[in-house]
Amino acid sequence: MNTPRATAARRARADGDLSDVSPPRAKRPTTETTRDSMSSPTTTSMAWPPASPRDSDGDECDAYVAVADESAMRHACPGSSRFASPVLPKRFRLTSSPPKSKSLSSYLLHRKTTLQPHYTLKLHPVSVKGLSPEQRAEMESRGLDAIGLSPSVAKQTIARDHLEPIAAWFHVPAVGTGGIKLEYKNRMLYTIDTTKCGVLVNKSSIASHVRRQLHPGDIIQLLPAHNNKPPLRYVVCKRMHGRDSKIRLAPRPRRQLHSKQSTIVVFAASPLAGMDRYAKFHHIKSLPTETDYNLITSSIHDAGKASGSSPSIRVTVVPGMLEELQHTATLQCQVLHFMGRGSASSVYFEDNLSLVHPVPYAGLQRNLAGGTCSFRLVVLSYDHPDALVATFLAMGVPHVIVVPECAPPVHAALITTLYRGLAKRKSVEQAFHLAAQAAAELSEDGADKLVLLPAGANHNEVLFELEPPRKLRPRVQPRPTPLYPHLPVLCEGFRSRNMDLFKLSKLLSSKRRFITITGPSGIGKSLVAKALARHLSLRTRWVLGLSSPVRYCHVPSVVAATPAGTTRWDHLYHVSETLEGTDQYGSSDRSLLSELARSQHSWPSVLILDDCDALTTTEADRLAFRELLVEWLRKAPELQIVCTARSTITKSCLIPNYPEIKHALGPLSPTDAAELLLFWIQRRESSATRHMLDQLAADDAADCQLQLEFAGMSISPVSSPRHARDLASHPVLLAAAGNPRTIVRLALLPPPVAAKSMPELE
Repeated sequence: MNTPRATAARRARADGDLSDVSPPRAKRPTTETTRDSMSSPTTTSMAWPPASPRDSDGDECDAYVAVADESAMRHACPGSSRFASPVLPKRFRLTSSPPKSKSLSSYLLHRKTTLQPHYTLKLHPVSVKGLSPEQRAEMESRGLDAIGLSPSVAKQTIARDHLEPIAAWFHVPAVGTGGIKLEYKNRMLYTIDTTKCGVLVNKSSIASHVRRQLHPGDIIQLLPAHNNKPPLRYVVCKRMHGRDSKIRLAPRPRRQLHSKQSTIVVFAASPLAGMDRYAKFHHIKSLPTETDYNLITSSIHDAGKASGSSPSIRVTVVPGMLEELQHTATLQCQVLHFMGRGSASSVYFEDNLSLVHPVPYAGLQRNLAGGTCSFRLVVLSYDHPDALVATFLAMGVPHVIVVPECAPPVHAALITTLYRGLAKRKSVEQAFHLAAQAAAELSEDGADKLVLLPAGANHNEVLFELEPPRKLRPRVQPRPTPLYPHLPVLCEGFRSRNMDLFKLSKLLSSKRRFITITGPSGIGKSLVAKALARHLSLRTRWVLGLSSPVRYCHVPSVVAATPAGTTRWDHLYHVSETLEGTDQYGSSDRSLLSELARSQHSWPSVLILDDCDALTTTEADRLAFRELLVEWLRKAPELQIVCTARSTITKSCLIPNYPEIKHALGPLSPTDAAELLLFWIQRRESSATRHMLDQLAADDAADCQLQLEFAGMSISPVSSPRHARDLASHPVLLAAAGNPRTIVRLALLPPPVAAKSMPELE
C-alpha cells in the first residue's frame, strides 16, 4: 500500500522513531493548522469559504493544505514534510460554500399540533366480575381485555377464531362465522354487525351489515349470557392524543387584540393558619376572594353589554404565594387587584400549605425588583396600606388605589363601579371619581377613605382599549365564568374551619392517599369537603405537586342515578372506568358523570367523595366499598381519596398498603358559634335564605324547646361584636354544643316572635 500515510509510517519505523507510528487520523483543516503554527511568521491562515483552486485549464481541482512548518504537520500526518502537499481525502475537501443547514425556526413555523381521538373497548365490569384472576390474565395475554383503534390501527375484526380460546367461559357459538367489524374513520368509531345472534349497543339491537357509529360510554354486548356464563360486554372509552404534523403553509397568526396588555390578576394572600411565639397554630379568617372575582367579572360583562362591544379583558386568580407574585409581575398584565393582610413591618403571604409566610416590605421590593414590573394600576384591599403603597410606588407603578375596609354593600359598589369604568375606556382618574361617587351615595365614610396615589400625579391614562369594530354579526355576550365552575357552591355562612382545612392540606401534602372526615350529623363534614375542593383547585401544584384537577362527587346523587337492572356496585365499577377517559354513559345519563367524568385524559389528583354513609350501612356494603376504593387506588398511583362519613370506612378491617387516616371534626368554639348565629340572623330577611332555613327546620323538630328558649333573648339583627362576645356565654347557645346545624335552627324564629318573653310563649 503506497499511500503517503503508509509510506511515512514505514520510514518512521526505519528511523527508530516509534512515537508517531499510530497517530490519530487527520481532521478537517481549520483556519490555523495547529496551535504551534500560530506564532510562526510563515503560517498561512485560511479564510472561509476559501477560493476554489483551478488548474491550467480553468477547471476546479482538489484543495491542498499549505505546509508551513514540519513540526506543525508532524502530528497531523507523520512524515508529511518529506512529500509535497498531500491531497486530503474526499470527505475533507473544501468547497466554495458551507454545508446547507436546516432551520429550526422554519420547522417550528410549519409545525402544527393536532389532537386525535384514540378509542379503546375495555372489558365491562359485569364481564370481569364473572372471571377468575387466571381467566383475566388469559384474556389480557390474548388482547381481549382492551381492543384499541387509532389512526395507525384503523380496522379490527372480532371473529369466532379469536374467541375460540375463551369458549369455556363465554357462549362463543353465538358469534357465527362473520363476527363484528370495528372501523376508525374520520376521527370516529364505527361498527358493522355480521354475527349470528346480533350485537347489542346500549341494550338495543343494531341493524345487520349496516355501519353504526359508536360514542364514548356506549356498552357493546358481543355474546349473551348463557347457562351461567356471563355476557361478553365492552365499554367504549376515548382518549385524546397530540400529534405534530407539517403543513405546507404557515398557519395564519391569531388576530391580535387592540389592547395587548388586557389582563386583570386577582392576587389573594389568604393563609389558613398562623403560628404564635409559642409554636401554636391558630386559624385566620379567609378573604372574600370569590366575591371580588365575581364583582370584577360582572362589571366587565355589564360594560360590554352597555357599549355594544366585547372588551377582551381576562380576569384570573392566583394564590397568595410570593413566587406567584414574582411570576405575575413579568406577564405584562395591566391591573393587579391585591388582597391580603399584614402588619406595619411585613406582608403575610402563604406557603405551600397556606401557613402564614411574613415577608418584610424591603424584602418584597428586592424580590420584585429583579424583573421588569408591568403593573400600571394596583388596587389594594389591605389593612396596612401605607408601607405597601410605598413599595409599589418605588417599583415604578404609576397608579395605586387604596380600597378601605367598609361594609359589604359599599365595598361591592366601589369594586363594581371602578372596574366598569375601566372597561368602558375611562381613564384611571375618571374611574376613581365614579367609584367614589357611588360609595358616597351609600356611605360617606367609604368615599372619604378611597385614595388615589401618588397625589398630584397625572392619572389620565386609559388602560384598556376597546377592540376595533368587526364586520361580522354581533356575538351573544356570554355570562362570566364562575371561579369554580365544576365545584358546588359553598354556603356563605361557612367559617371557623380554616384549621381543619390546614390539617387536611398537610395530610394531602404528605401523600396520605386515603383520608376520612368524620363527625356527628350536622357538624359540617360536607361543607368542609366542599371548601377543601375549592381551596385545592387553585393550589394543586403547590400542595400536591401535580397539575391534575380536583374532583368532587356527591355519592347519594351517583347512587340514585343507577340504571334499572344494574346494581349500584356494578354502576360504581362502571364509574371507575369512566374516570380513565369515558366522558359519557349511555345517552340519557350524562348528569350521572357530571362530577366524575369531566377529565378525559387522566384521573384527578384528589377525588372527594361526600356523604359515603349510604355505602356503609351494612358490613357487606362496607366491604364492597372498601374493595372499590382499593381498585381505584391501584389503578391510579397518584390518586388521593377524601371521604366524608359519620364513622370510618374501614371500621372492622383495614386496607392493606393504604391506611385510612381519620380526621374528626370538633364543635365550634362559643365565640365562633355566636358569630355564626348573628350572621344568619342578619341573613334571614332574604326570601331565598328564609326558604332554605324553613327546609332546614322541617328536617328535624327535636330542638323546638331550645328555639323557644332562644326566642326570649330578643336579639337584634344589627348586633355588635361586643354583643357577640356576650352572647357566647349564654346558656341557651352553650346548650347547642357547637353544632352548626343546631345553631342555624336557633336563628329561624323571626324578630317579632323573638321579641316575646318566655312566659308568653309558654
